Amino acid sequence: MYLKFKESFKYLFEDIYIDKKDGRLVFDYNKRTKDFQSSQLGKGNFSPRISKQKNLFHTPIYSIYQLSKTSGSEILRTIKKKSNISIKQNDYNSFLNRSAIYITAKLLKNVDVIVTPQTSSFLLKDILDKITAKRPDIKIIHEAFKKLPIDQIKINYDDYNVGPSVIKRMDKLISNAKEQGFIEIKNVPKQFLSYISNVLGINELKILPKYLNNQNVVLFDDLLGSGFTMKEMIINLKTYSPKSLKGITLFKT
Repeated sequence: MYLKFKESFKYLFEDIYIDKKDGRLVFDYNKRTKDFQSSQLGKGNFSPRISKQKNLFHTPIYSIYQLSKTSGSEILRTIKKKSNISIKQNDYNSFLNRSAIYITAKLLKNVDVIVTPQTSSFLLKDILDKITAKRPDIKIIHEAFKKLPIDQIKINYDDYNVGPSVIKRMDKLISNAKEQGFIEIKNVPKQFLSYISNVLGINELKILPKYLNNQNVVLFDDLLGSGFTMKEMIINLKTYSPKSLKGITLFKT
């Protein structure tokens, strides 16, 4: 099996592939063949990619790498170390270092605070450690959001022309969520996301108003999919009246 970086990350022309010999994911940032050139991350050879949504709730969202629909999800799981495929530590470090250089140079000018959502992956923390080494003046707030209890989630049927079949499926979804105390957005069919709100809330133990008020804030996440989670977090952050707010994600599907 052989996957090329160009296939999965359309704006970064480097090689990433699964080595046939040991089954590991390889990040080859020095690949120079007839078809591939080094992107020279952070050296001004290309600009960050703005997501197709342009903005969410009047907030610009920047996504660095575009994932393909075919092999992208497997590569992302591998980078997040949630796959049966492993990645060599030096390749993982190279990915972190070069991405951090690029993000810092292109997207973090005049930024005061970076906040992140709750995550089970170490990817965000690892790359922010690299960014902090380059910009120790930026305040990092990890896991600034929490999942709200199921009884606080709002289902906005009145705003849509919703049929009985949709209501039945949503009721089943909410019933299942009550068993675990919160709803997993990744398990919600995309066509139902517009009916749901108030899923995430600010973690008051992590954030004080003075951290965000009149500050230049970046909301940093690993993946932009439907944009639902990002929009929920943006709505929460705007209540703290930041001077400016933008979102950055490593990947976009």
